Amino acid sequence: MKVKEVKTGEIFCIDNTLVKPKLKLKEGYIDMASQIIWVCREEVEAEILTDMQIMTVQRKWRITAEEFEKHKQKLIKKYIEEINK
Repeated sequence: MKVKEVKTGEIFCIDNTLVKPKLKLKEGYIDMASQIIWVCREEVEAEILTDMQIMTVQRKWRITAEEFEKHKQKLIKKYIEEINK
């Protein structure tokens, strides 16, 4: 699937790398690790992360599921909800 087909708020990866998961924004996506926003890479191949893959990311980042969810919600609030106002 392409990045443009990923739904807003979903977590995905590019090039099968779980180290830097991406969060889909309304336009483009944000790298959850570096918080760099990409708005011009909608044609790149993407893979939605499964719960097991998200757990792998959490282990690699050395954070709990709660900390990961808190980070995700912070990004959603800042980059998705703020833009929709």
